[in-house]
Amino acid sequence: PVVFVSASNPYIGIHDGQKFEMINLLNKKSFRVFTAPKTTHIAKITNEVMLFGVENQKLISYNQKGAKAIYGDVQNGKIHSILQQGTNPSIVVQDKSQIQLFNTKGIEWGTIQLPFSDVDAISAHALSGGTILISAIDGVENNVHLYKATGQPWRTTPLEGSKQCAFFEGEGASYYIISIVDKLLVNYKEN
Repeated sequence: PVVFVSASNPYIGIHDGQKFEMINLLNKKSFRVFTAPKTTHIAKITNEVMLFGVENQKLISYNQKGAKAIYGDVQNGKIHSILQQGTNPSIVVQDKSQIQLFNTKGIEWGTIQLPFSDVDAISAHALSGGTILISAIDGVENNVHLYKATGQPWRTTPLEGSKQCAFFEGEGASYYIISIVDKLLVNYKEN
């Protein structure tokens, strides 16, 4: 579920993979229901929510009124996450060894070519200065690779890690990268 405000009214949006329902939180009544098959992720933008998915190798979206939009090709794409960065979320899509970044209008604004194809996990991280980092985990080598949204490596050498990666900003210009090595959480500090 997602909680949001639209037209000065608070709503909760519930998505079950096939339909989306908006419930007005003031009167606790259903406001709108529509079908939204093939959608897997929800993004909040100014005064509304959007649902995103992949259908027939195309990125698709539904606005909160149920209008469907079809965008560009994502071939064998899979949406990994939506980076909710202010009012301009980014949709993170993986197609084999390529990561594509889209805005909510379906415009691709970033591409990262990975040097491996067995991808365990991908996540996006927004730094306070506006930089977006993408972490991708090599499932064979169990390494975390970090990239800027421009496609350039953020680190020249990967970090050991598997399953997932979390990224936190520390004090000053330090960063903490947390991953899993042999069932243990490992914390890396970068300056």
